[in-house]
Amino acid sequence: MRPYPVCTNGRLLNYQFEQESSLFSMTWQEDGLTDAPTMVFVPDVKRLSIQELPFEAHINKLEGTEHGWLVIQPLGKQKQRSISISLNERLMK
Repeated sequence: MRPYPVCTNGRLLNYQFEQESSLFSMTWQEDGLTDAPTMVFVPDVKRLSIQELPFEAHINKLEGTEHGWLVIQPLGKQKQRSISISLNERLMK
């Protein structure tokens, strides 16, 4: 199982999952017009550390599973944003 974008505030520019390194990367252009969050499905949320994120976010865990969503709060302005998640380590960027 791999991480993937569920919904994006703005326009999704790209995302990829490198199976060999277990690295998920995503870039989006936030539109600044809504207060809707960007959400990424994460198959093992216990590997994430919210304290290491460079922006406001939280984790919504799916009850009875290790799965969940990384919920990234919008900035309220137009800006290109990116995130990288390693499933072998903790959140990287």
